[in-house]
Amino acid sequence: MTDVVPDAKQDVDWYRAGVQRLLREDLFDPRRRYGLSLRDYMDLTIDRMKVIFREGLVDNDMWMGQSNERAFRSMCEVMGLTGAFDFALASSITDHLIAGSALFNHGDPEQVARYHDEITRMHQVYAFCCTELGGGTNLREIGTTVSWNRSEHCFTLDTPTDAACKFWIGNIKHAATVAMVLARLVIDGEEQGHHWFRVPLRAEENGPPLPGITILSADPKGGIRANQVGGARFTGVRLPREALMARYSRIDADGCFSSTLPDADARFVKSIETFIQERVLTLSAGARGAELAAYLTWRFAGHREIRRSPSRRVLLDEPLFRDRLYPVLLRCLALRLLERAVVGGVERGWHTDPGRKRMHLLTATGKCASWLALDVLSACREMCGSQGFHGHNQIVTLRTDLEVNVTFAGDNSVMAYQVARNAALTRARASCPNTG
Repeated sequence: MTDVVPDAKQDVDWYRAGVQRLLREDLFDPRRRYGLSLRDYMDLTIDRMKVIFREGLVDNDMWMGQSNERAFRSMCEVMGLTGAFDFALASSITDHLIAGSALFNHGDPEQVARYHDEITRMHQVYAFCCTELGGGTNLREIGTTVSWNRSEHCFTLDTPTDAACKFWIGNIKHAATVAMVLARLVIDGEEQGHHWFRVPLRAEENGPPLPGITILSADPKGGIRANQVGGARFTGVRLPREALMARYSRIDADGCFSSTLPDADARFVKSIETFIQERVLTLSAGARGAELAAYLTWRFAGHREIRRSPSRRVLLDEPLFRDRLYPVLLRCLALRLLERAVVGGVERGWHTDPGRKRMHLLTATGKCASWLALDVLSACREMCGSQGFHGHNQIVTLRTDLEVNVTFAGDNSVMAYQVARNAALTRARASCPNTG
């Protein structure tokens, strides 16, 4: 980190300036990816991630509930700008952040202190192994198990079926050296519910997986090509007792399990609480991506000649074109205002139990805005004609990459259903006059 943050009210501008400074460096030249192989592009993305973390522009201390939570809004701004620059980079960062959040929120103080710097400074690249091939985001039904082995005083991590393979896992294909794995804990044949485990994947970046771990490829993907998305299968992987995140549950040296949470259902709910904040990052990236597309469209229309004589006219002079562009600008404004409202709601509500319960519905509403961002990108791509379809224009690339946001961090249709169901159950229905 090269500068000192002056004070809280100037945070956003300071972080924004830091991103702009990085984007002027050769490492972040946006044209570099067009001359690289896919593997080299993936490696470039990891290098960029490390610089962003080591400059202090993003880290897990900025999440709500952590030591630098005042910078949560600034982190959202950085992630938005990064997403507009290259959403594969932003999604790779998000994957590391989610894994770090799982450790920070579910590890005990000793575990958090031990692994704090390797996460916040990205000394190790993390992946989070949550979704499975057979169930996607239906996390309640995951099949991965971690069993306590009394004779060896350790855990055994297993993938019992093909459907239980952890899949669509960012950063895992080559770089990630550590995974945070969500699994069912089994003690003496009795299931104790969902828990998080810290699992080493490789001895070093880009090295072979450790014994018992098979890394699977998810390529070719439709978008975010530079995110090293893949899968993992675990076969008899031995884990020390300390691999269990011990903030809410622990197992002592004699194999006795205890938990401050009353039952498996409560442990499941707590285990997925870590995903609430990440939805805001997808909203920020979608909003900035839409704004970039609108700006590029405006620039294109200001240069695209449609007549030279008797007087020069450009596309932006045409009333019909402006009629098409105006709703796009309004949608961008709506996205920015929604982002502001969601971020403010998270900041206000995170530190109370009722507030955190409302966070799911609030962030689910923001998550559904990815539909609106795609509408903007689609309209802008069309308004730029064939040039809008060229990769260097960025719009079509953003549109392809941001498609993943519709299902990433929860399917939009499911999110919308949950918001609508809550509204139907908690708000008084309008009374209709008797017309009979």
